[in-house]
Amino acid sequence: MKESMMDSEIHETITPPPYLSSYSIIRKCNLKCKHCYSNATEDSAPDELSTADAKRLLDDIVNWGIKLLIFDGGEPLCRNDFWDIARYASLKGLRVVIGSNGTLINLEVAERLKSFRHHGCADIY
Repeated sequence: MKESMMDSEIHETITPPPYLSSYSIIRKCNLKCKHCYSNATEDSAPDELSTADAKRLLDDIVNWGIKLLIFDGGEPLCRNDFWDIARYASLKGLRVVIGSNGTLINLEVAERLKSFRHHGCADIY
């Protein structure tokens, strides 16, 4: 067996993956809070991952063994493909948490969040 493969196996045995990961899915936010740590802007950042790239990242997160994923940003609900990406994460078995400022949550959004909750995979904080 190659030494690097043994090192990899030892690393996996000794060092479990982190339980959670935070994914800053968008820089854009609908607020301009002075206390915010995320350097949010009025527009999306040009280097944000595409939907397909975000799903590949989620595949990697699942394959690494992470169980809990926090979507934050900016404001995750400002991202047009947020629901598609969040549903993908949920279907992959991740427990999905959304770090939101709450201002974009209306009855329709609350119902969508509730539908994720029925699968036991979504929370909002």
